[in-house]
Amino acid sequence: MAIKKLKSKRKASDGKQLIRADSRPKEASTNFTMRGDLVTGVGNGKPMKWDFSNDDDIITDSLSTPIPDGYKRKRLEIGFSDPVWVKEGTLYWDSAPKGCYIDFWVVCKAGGYYKDPNGTIPASALGIVSDDMYTQATVDTPITHYVNYHCIFGSCNWGDELNTEGAMDDAMPKQQNGYMLWIEITTLTDDDTSCGCAELELYRHRTLLLPGESL
Repeated sequence: MAIKKLKSKRKASDGKQLIRADSRPKEASTNFTMRGDLVTGVGNGKPMKWDFSNDDDIITDSLSTPIPDGYKRKRLEIGFSDPVWVKEGTLYWDSAPKGCYIDFWVVCKAGGYYKDPNGTIPASALGIVSDDMYTQATVDTPITHYVNYHCIFGSCNWGDELNTEGAMDDAMPKQQNGYMLWIEITTLTDDDTSCGCAELELYRHRTLLLPGESL
């Protein structure tokens, strides 16, 4: 993930132009969040937390990776109503058994379109100005494995930071265009006590809706 050197129109008090070197896109804000968006709002969507003392968010499909024998899995489907650039994050958990692990995926939902060098749909057919080729997803299709098999065990209430120098180059498209972030937690079948949550550092153009503003 490249660090971008951007020229700003803003000037210092002495009139000199300001130069910054970071990965935050121009005019975007930094946003720390533990929940996604609703399609009608910002920051009011599904929380990024799990609790294996209940059956909420349990899945049985293998759209991402097969669930190993002796394990079960929860999936948190997190969407954003604007494009977002994912940068860093922090994981918190409690009472995780040995063998528990976490994955993050960027997913194109069935019916959406994703970049594919072997695709047959030119970007121009989708109203996109580029030379990229696209494919239409027939099922929910992971396209980026953002966090891969991150093992957790015991308790980490102070947080385990996932650090990087730069954000993703291309923004994750909004959920209205069929894109979601999947947070999957895989644990032992007999685990009925572990729980946790995730925090993400994002770049986005809106962190709330102003009075009278709508999506």
